Amino acid sequence: MAFTQGHALVIGIGTYKYTPKRNVPVTRKDAEQVAQALCDPQRCGYPKQQVMELPGERATRRAILDSLDKLATL
Repeated sequence: MAFTQGHALVIGIGTYKYTPKRNVPVTRKDAEQVAQALCDPQRCGYPKQQVMELPGERATRRAILDSLDKLATL
């Protein structure tokens, strides 16, 4: 059963350009797996187009803020 009312933003940074002591590379993979679980019809059933992912270097401040703004309008 699809969960058509849901929307999600999944962020998995993993590595930090300016603060490498905060690096936890596995968080990027964890975020990818969370997004997959959200889209799995046997688990959460979110339509794929309603799950936004910002992995690794795509998870910039601007991209995160833009994605949150987009979620606020849905």
